[in-house]
Amino acid sequence: MCRQIRKMKLNVTKKRANYPKSNYRKNPATYPGERVQIDVKYVPNECIGFASNHNRYYQITTIDEY
Repeated sequence: MCRQIRKMKLNVTKKRANYPKSNYRKNPATYPGERVQIDVKYVPNECIGFASNHNRYYQITTIDEY
C-alpha cells in the first residue's frame, strides 16, 4: 500500500520554511566597567552562622565582561 501511495504521489509532505540566520553581533567591551552584570541574592536567616537580629542580608555579585 505504501508503494502505491508513493507511485500515485498521494503522499503530500510539507517543506520546512528556511528562515535566515540572525546577523546579531554582540559589541565587545573596550574598557573595564563598560559592561557589567550584577546579581543580587537574598541570604536566608538559616544560612547565616551568627545572630542576625532579624536583619536582612544580601549577596551582591558583579561580573565585568571586559
